[in-house]
Amino acid sequence: MKKSEEFTMERRELFRMLGGAALGSAFLSAGGALMPGLQAKALANADWRLSGKDLITALHERRSCRFFDKKPLPEADLKEILFSGMNAPSTHDVRPWHFIVADKIEMLDRLVKINSKAAFMSAAGAVVVVCLDKATQLTEENSRESLLFSVACSVMNMWLTADALGYGTVWVEVMPDTDRMAAVKDLFKLPAHIDPVCFLPIGKPASKGGANLRFEAERVHMNGW
Repeated sequence: MKKSEEFTMERRELFRMLGGAALGSAFLSAGGALMPGLQAKALANADWRLSGKDLITALHERRSCRFFDKKPLPEADLKEILFSGMNAPSTHDVRPWHFIVADKIEMLDRLVKINSKAAFMSAAGAVVVVCLDKATQLTEENSRESLLFSVACSVMNMWLTADALGYGTVWVEVMPDTDRMAAVKDLFKLPAHIDPVCFLPIGKPASKGGANLRFEAERVHMNGW
């Protein structure tokens, strides 16, 4: 067995042992200390990561997906995606995010009622409701806007991981629509300090697109406008 395969199996076993709500809190509080050898292996055996070529290909082929095949999202893949979301950079490492996973058909249908323009969400394997924790301590260098940027980074991490695993997704807006935000807060009984930012429906694409090259040289300015 290759070292990269051994590491992946060990990490998935850790996900299985943690399970559900414990996944995020355990990792965030323990800082990787739950399995001392795991972090060392990650650093010593970097070949488990995407290579530069694979990452660039994923970036170039990333597409917004609004057509899914209605198949459920396996738990292991979902946890892999959430793991990547929580590994996103954040201002001063405050990690101002919370994720709610909706995978029951009746719950997906209720999300569609909140945003009728996104009826395709009912065919997704799961929808991650990405939220901002307003209780995160603010400073002169750590504004509410910077917290939102951090949450956006977590979304991009999950998006690229979903793509790497063969899934599609798209950012479905909740914030800043106050009616949608209120409906989501009511549906999930969110605490006052938690604001929903967006929906991230994830599922197998019903059709696959090709490369999505958008480079525009006229938008690049060297050393000034």
